[in-house]
Amino acid sequence: TPGQEEATEGIKIPLDLQKQLGLKIRTAEPRLVESTLRVPGQVRLPDGASHRLHARFSARIISGVPQVGRRVEAGEQLVLLQEVQNSADRASLRSQTIDLKARELEFAIRRNDLLGKQAELETRRQVAALQRTQRGLDLSRSEQLYSLKVLPLKELQAARTALREAEQDFAGIVRQQAILKQAPLPPALPPPVQLQQYALTSPISGVISKVEAAPDEVVEPSKALFEVVDLRTVWVNARVSEADIGRVRQYGRARITTPAYPGSFAGRFINLSPSLDPETRTAQVAFAVDNREGKLLDGMSAEVELRGSSQKLLVVPNEA
Repeated sequence: TPGQEEATEGIKIPLDLQKQLGLKIRTAEPRLVESTLRVPGQVRLPDGASHRLHARFSARIISGVPQVGRRVEAGEQLVLLQEVQNSADRASLRSQTIDLKARELEFAIRRNDLLGKQAELETRRQVAALQRTQRGLDLSRSEQLYSLKVLPLKELQAARTALREAEQDFAGIVRQQAILKQAPLPPALPPPVQLQQYALTSPISGVISKVEAAPDEVVEPSKALFEVVDLRTVWVNARVSEADIGRVRQYGRARITTPAYPGSFAGRFINLSPSLDPETRTAQVAFAVDNREGKLLDGMSAEVELRGSSQKLLVVPNEA
């Protein structure tokens, strides 16, 4: 029919009207077109990148507390804590302290008594030594006089007896000193029991993301005081359709962009979820991104772009 012929021929625009409208003609040509897959994603922390720190036992914070966002190194002290005790423990500690003080006083008296006896024996030994020397001189003089027939035998024997007694006294004092030296001094008492203190340190190098502590606060082991995250590497999770799973494994790498920063980040394929979402028929895929500058934060939105091989397709210029 005439209508069909017009439809086959298409719409004809007069040349004058084309010039008035500024129409231009471009030819569709075959070109190499890169196959690209773009899906939305979200920045997440890798498994094991977050660590929560708890007190070992009921304790009081006795130092300052770091703030959120502070960079810490592995092993760095975050806070200093001191144990706290209940009423029964405090009463027991007070009783032990009183007992230690009493024993300390008793041992001090015993020690002073022992040292006093040692000093007394030393004084007696010195006196006995002088007496022994003097009795020896007396005996020598008596023997000389007796040889000259001036001193009777009875007095010579008395001088010998006096020397023997002086020597026995001296030897007895020396024996007493030896026995006293073997007597042990009172043992040193243990110091009074002190409240235990310890430092809570960071297990990893990272950034403090959460603080639930304050100076002088009493905390329990059940409460997480700090959370430290390692942001040097983050994951970007995205969901891809069932048809694109093969492309994800084939590409291996992705271009990650975020609204927060210009440019892009390089992503490396990490893993693919072992199952599909039954409703959306999509699988979750994760890419690792180097984040040593700390730009990417947990929860940020992102776009994941996967570039594949190029194909020759019939295309028209962008301006057309």
